[in-house]
Amino acid sequence: MGFVQAVTMTFCYHGAIPIGRRQVKREHMLLRRVTKHVKEQDWFAVFLDFVIVVIGILIAFQITNYSQSLTQQDELRRAEDALQYDFRQNYFNAKERISLRDCRIEQLRNLADPLLEPGENWAGATLIDLPGTAPVGASESSESTHAIAPVLRSPSRRWGSRVWVAELARGTFAPMEANRRDMLDGLFDQTEHAERLQRQIQALQSRLKILSQPMVLKQQDRLRYLDVITEIDETSFFLEIISAQILDALESIDITADEATRENFLSFWEGYNESRLAQYGACVNSFELPFLDPPAR
Repeated sequence: MGFVQAVTMTFCYHGAIPIGRRQVKREHMLLRRVTKHVKEQDWFAVFLDFVIVVIGILIAFQITNYSQSLTQQDELRRAEDALQYDFRQNYFNAKERISLRDCRIEQLRNLADPLLEPGENWAGATLIDLPGTAPVGASESSESTHAIAPVLRSPSRRWGSRVWVAELARGTFAPMEANRRDMLDGLFDQTEHAERLQRQIQALQSRLKILSQPMVLKQQDRLRYLDVITEIDETSFFLEIISAQILDALESIDITADEATRENFLSFWEGYNESRLAQYGACVNSFELPFLDPPAR
């Protein structure tokens, strides 16, 4: 009797069998019945009671697991929907970065060539602007906000990975198919790397701001600034390679956008392209965003 009672009450207290007022009453009735059968040495009835308890526990476990599975699937769907924003933003960022590659090369050459000229008089470099129009999540600063004007500037975008990192830590993506989870994990590792490279480029560009001022520039200083330009060139090159890899990964994913999202992008898209063409001319490479196309019916 002690063994059966201990087993049954253990399952009750640990949640395998939900405990409520009626449930406790039923458990007490079951224990009394088991006690009666033991006293009467009706071992078949004791065994039957034990089987009934075990079956009840298994059913309770199945119900609990099914409920948890439904909750997990619902959380996974919500997280997948939230990832769509990051997919769209990362796609735009990668496309934009690659589309400005020729302009980046031209700008760096225009800044480096005068540094290679003989003499110590530096007339001051002209600001070379990049597009100031951006979708939600991007940031650009204008010349008027700087005490010392920049001589180079590149897009400063928010590369999305925050939803993935947060929900992955919570275990939300555990029910996701393993290959897809591994692919997305690699994708968001790349977007985090892209954002780190972007910050490095911004920091390097800030070191060149002094070149906007007329001054005496000795040969060793010119070489020092040329080293910075070279580092910007190399870091930008790696960022463009990673951007191409991000695009390859994203183009294998079904990126979706509802009507409101498409309208939001389209509202800035025409002005964005006009601004780029006005500032860069022939060096600008146009690009498209497939998720802006209306869904096929």
